[in-house]
Amino acid sequence: MDKLLEKREVAAPLLIEELRHDQNHCFVELSARILFESKIKCVAPLLRLIESTSLDAYTLSVLCLLLGMTGGLEVLKPLWDRFHFFKEKFPQENFSQGPLTGLWEVHA
Repeated sequence: MDKLLEKREVAAPLLIEELRHDQNHCFVELSARILFESKIKCVAPLLRLIESTSLDAYTLSVLCLLLGMTGGLEVLKPLWDRFHFFKEKFPQENFSQGPLTGLWEVHA
C-alpha cells in the first residue's frame, strides 16, 4: 500500500479503471482505502464510474461510501439515488449502508 501511495498520481487512475471490472471484495476495499488516503481528487471519475457502469452491488456500495468521504455537494444526488436503488433492489441486504453513510460523511 505504501508503494502505491508513493506513486498515487499513477496508481489512482489505474485503480479506478480496474474497479470497472468485477473484483473480489478485498481488492475493492483496499482500492477505496488507497484512493482515500492518496488525497487525489477522484470524485469526477468515481461519479462517472458509479453512474455509467454496471458494478457489483458491494463495489457500488463501497464506492458510494468513498464518494461521501471525499466529495462535496455534487455527490448528494447520486448517493441519494443509489441509496434508494439498494433499498428497492436489495431490501434484505445492507448494501444501502454505503450510500447512506456516504451521505452522512459528505464534506461540503
